[in-house]
Amino acid sequence: MMILMNKTARVIFAGEYRLVPEVPQEVEADKDAFLKLYPRIKSLIDKGDIHIISGEEAKKAAEALEDMTVEHLKEYAAQKGIEIPNGLKKADILDLIKAAEADE
Repeated sequence: MMILMNKTARVIFAGEYRLVPEVPQEVEADKDAFLKLYPRIKSLIDKGDIHIISGEEAKKAAEALEDMTVEHLKEYAAQKGIEIPNGLKKADILDLIKAAEADE
């Protein structure tokens, strides 16, 4: 397993994974197998557009939820399996995410 952090300004897709800018994404696959299957991701890592980060770095990034846009918060929630109803304000989305993560 590894954790990837997308440092670009766009969402990057790799199979079932969606790398949202500044949102840590856990990849359950073996690192070497994953990078062999997705050479574009490997090249973006080599360029510095995607970083492989530690669990501690991922935790710090997740703590920065307040700085995320509503769009990024919705993407983050989707990656975590948290359902966000339409029409919520940012504060309400943050509350839902924090409540769901507290239950983990």
